Amino acid sequence: MRMNITKNHLYMIFDELRRLGYMAGMTLKSHWEDQVKVYEFIENNIMPSNSRVIIPNQVHGSLIMHMEDDGQSSNFDADGVITNSANLCLTVTTADCMPILVVDPISGYFAAIHVGWRSFVAGIIDNLFQTGHELKMNFGRTQIFFGPSIGPCCFEVGPEVAALFDKDWIDNRHGSLYVDLKGAVQNKLMSLGIVRENIGGNSDCTCCNPDRYYSYRRDKNSPVQMVTFICRAA
Repeated sequence: MRMNITKNHLYMIFDELRRLGYMAGMTLKSHWEDQVKVYEFIENNIMPSNSRVIIPNQVHGSLIMHMEDDGQSSNFDADGVITNSANLCLTVTTADCMPILVVDPISGYFAAIHVGWRSFVAGIIDNLFQTGHELKMNFGRTQIFFGPSIGPCCFEVGPEVAALFDKDWIDNRHGSLYVDLKGAVQNKLMSLGIVRENIGGNSDCTCCNPDRYYSYRRDKNSPVQMVTFICRAA
């Protein structure tokens, strides 16, 4: 991945999705005053001028909201949004959870999904496929892009959380349990029809990279998170 760095190192662009006709990327850790300033930066400096930024209220659930056009209200609870509108910029905020971007290059539908362990076990990936099938998406050609998230190196959990995952995604290291959330999500995607070669992204662990990413596990008191964004390129 080639980094598109501003003079202040504020964000990176996902070139893989730009080649498909989308402007997509993630803001990086910096001296943001608050979360509002992050969204203002995206709207004023990155997005095409005709795009409206959609900011769902994430609740660590499994709801995927379908937005048909830019006339709908963006005041809703959801952990994923899907659209084919050229006027919408979809976003998710994360600070260890997985941001997932989804693109069907033929139908034009694209989505931004927030996947933490709670939303994963609640079935958000299944709901993505159910919604996509209703919209006639073709998951055999759909491209999936993972943004940086906490890795199995750092994602220590209690036994009650570990019990919610298949043992293939749990590592017991000297009595401490660690979850490979990214591995579990990728396996689920492929079991539902995504082609392995169509899954890409960034494998960075947010907790291991304090200079570049926020991490809830590491920075519990931070009022700011990264924002992953996607819209049609101008």
